[in-house]
Amino acid sequence: EKDRAILFREEAGWDAKEARRIIDIYNGNLLINGASGLQRFDRIKNDLISAYRDWLGACIIAKEPAMGIKATFTDLTIHEDPRHTQYAQTASMTFSALSIAMLQADPHLFEPIQKIDVKTPQGTEGGVLAIINKHRGQVNNVIPEGEYVRVQGQLPAAELIGIADEIRGTTQGRAFFGYEFKGFEKVPGSLEEDLILEIRKRKGMPETMPSADSWLRFLYKKT
Repeated sequence: EKDRAILFREEAGWDAKEARRIIDIYNGNLLINGASGLQRFDRIKNDLISAYRDWLGACIIAKEPAMGIKATFTDLTIHEDPRHTQYAQTASMTFSALSIAMLQADPHLFEPIQKIDVKTPQGTEGGVLAIINKHRGQVNNVIPEGEYVRVQGQLPAAELIGIADEIRGTTQGRAFFGYEFKGFEKVPGSLEEDLILEIRKRKGMPETMPSADSWLRFLYKKT
């Protein structure tokens, strides 16, 4: 923990005390114990971490994995009776709290992006450029190479369906091309809600945008 705290402080500008409170790092997501003086925490710690990981794997927006999450819990009420602190009970409260927090934090949908590299005969590059642009793509380089022109760009992985046939068609089958995974980028705001609802429909989820209010009834409130 000490070495990790030093690394987070020096490389990411973290407060060393907060870095020492990290209890789980999973697929680029962090779970932090921001509470103090918790009783019986060791009893639920492993189940809490498991619940956090399960929640990350199918998040509330569209049951897609989450990334870049930093979740800090500041208080926990842990039942005295071990029968009420099993995984099922811990997961239920964890899912509810995390889902509410996420929905209040203005989350967004990200999509995988592929690099595309096309080598096509001179005079046919215009058709290739048009295809990339039509599929929400971005052209990064157009490089003459003798009798050929090399077109390099990127586009969403979802837009690759059928694009090979389009490139072959516009170049009379004379182009060479390949793809490489680049990373994830935020879905454009004008498309995000429609895409989320489309995914939710495909997965049999309610075809409405999720709301934090629908989760509040699951939370225990101190009186």
